[in-house]
Amino acid sequence: MLTIDDPLLVLVGVPLMALVCAAMSRLLPLLEEETSAHRASLPLDGLRGLLASSVFFHHAYLTFVFYRTGNWSTPASNFYSQLGPTAVTMFFFISGYLFWGKMLKDPSSIRAVRLWPNRIRRILPAYWAAILLAFLVTVVMTKFELRESVRRLMEHAGQWILVGFPCLPDLNGLAQERVTGGVYWTLRTEMIFYLVLPALVWFRKLPRLLLLFFAMGIVDYVLTRFPAQSGPLGCSVDVVQRFTLAMATSFAVGMLAVYPRWNERLLNWLRSSWITCACLILLTIQFTWIPADYTWYEPILLAPVFIAVAAGNSCFGVLTSRPMRSLGQISYSVYIFHGVLLYVLSTLLNQHMPIASMTPLKYWAAVIGISIIVVAFSMLTYCFIERPFLPKRARLQPVVPIRMQTSRAGHLPSP
Repeated sequence: MLTIDDPLLVLVGVPLMALVCAAMSRLLPLLEEETSAHRASLPLDGLRGLLASSVFFHHAYLTFVFYRTGNWSTPASNFYSQLGPTAVTMFFFISGYLFWGKMLKDPSSIRAVRLWPNRIRRILPAYWAAILLAFLVTVVMTKFELRESVRRLMEHAGQWILVGFPCLPDLNGLAQERVTGGVYWTLRTEMIFYLVLPALVWFRKLPRLLLLFFAMGIVDYVLTRFPAQSGPLGCSVDVVQRFTLAMATSFAVGMLAVYPRWNERLLNWLRSSWITCACLILLTIQFTWIPADYTWYEPILLAPVFIAVAAGNSCFGVLTSRPMRSLGQISYSVYIFHGVLLYVLSTLLNQHMPIASMTPLKYWAAVIGISIIVVAFSMLTYCFIERPFLPKRARLQPVVPIRMQTSRAGHLPSP
């Protein structure tokens, strides 16, 4: 009998989202053009699609728990609690891998005058559209009433516009973690990574880079021993602590994966079915026994999986299939819009059919329907909000193998 903790939803839901995306992409020439240009790419695009959809189902589970218990907290199911953190960790892997690869190939490509405008165009237009939607939802949910001072409201809105610097506060008395899914701290961490990247050229030699990661680990350790603070100071400490932890662990894995020079024999071994099976075993251990808490050991089991994928392992062709790569193409929109859409649609659903009293089968069926709406909405936002700001070379340039280095800029994640 299906339970709320059953992984079957993800095993059915993710492929369905990918198939819907692939079908829609045939109706939209803009996406078709871009998808067909990636013939030589690694399965990183497909991996992005898998990660973004995993975050959606993580939050769908959290939504059910919220309506049952009134708490927006870590799921009791280790599988569903891992979906979010695992996806975020691997998104950081991808960013570290792609941008450090660009730096090693051509340090001038990550100069501030080139990198920062590129990242602003890539991340902020869609992000601002997402938070504008969140603001509109907040206005409606608070019944057009002013529940805090105008000054405080403008201050909080300004922090959201600045990607959460220094805080991601509630807005007009409504908890934005529920409205947005609580994913935007990852964009803030990514933005800091892009801000400091031009200053890291000196660390491109491997011993220096290892020293940098060690220093980041020390800073993270010290900050975790600080007494908890409230207000802007507490937010600032949290921002720095999150970044140093991500730098010493998640970004580190991706950046270090650039250095090996794989020969053809080793590449073929990393792409073999034996390695695919080993990766699936590691993921099973990760989702079964490892607690999801964004700690330093979180990436340990994920690092070999990412290295195999970066080397070209497509997981029996799944990650290089057209549906998964189409979903990967719109993964950033899925990542930043799914929280608001899930909040709105689940609220409407709850008004007509209380979620707390729904059976797991009925709830998961509703979530599948919401996932299709998320894909369709994200396809439109990608085509009309994201894509117009992408430089043509970023649209059409394929990812090249790890042994050749990489010059294609990815996104969070871009979740």
